[in-house]
Amino acid sequence: MLKKKTKEEKLKIFTVYPNEIKNTWNYISEDEVKCGNCNWYTSRLFVIARSREEAIKFVQDGKDGVCGECMSDRLSYIGFELKAPED
Repeated sequence: MLKKKTKEEKLKIFTVYPNEIKNTWNYISEDEVKCGNCNWYTSRLFVIARSREEAIKFVQDGKDGVCGECMSDRLSYIGFELKAPED
């Protein structure tokens, strides 16, 4: 049964660092991890999630976690737009 959506869920971009995801396939060292998309070595991964805990879990489970370049490509591909703050 589908859950009826009662309010719009907000997603954020979280930064996940190597020391938060030890013992995962993409952990290299205290300073490096592998991007989950291009396998490039990077100092941090970016994840779109509802919370920091969810972002870390996504990386630990191998479901997400990409370098800055791949995140930029992803946001560009979906037509992501920034909303300027109102004065």
